[in-house]
Amino acid sequence: MMGPPSQSLQEYVLIEQDKAQVEIYKREGVLWKITRVKGLETSVILNSIGVEIDLAKIYFRVKLHEET
Repeated sequence: MMGPPSQSLQEYVLIEQDKAQVEIYKREGVLWKITRVKGLETSVILNSIGVEIDLAKIYFRVKLHEET
């Protein structure tokens, strides 16, 4: 079982492998705020490293499953 994330960790990202969806977890004090971004036309902003990335770039050359 994993313990709590390090106090220095401020943000982490989970990227879906078969659909255009990214979850960004940002520390707000002792709690974590979750932002879910969907769709190739959207982008994610990672404040901790000052970067904005288009989902189309993340999923370039990835075969995505159709949503039903």
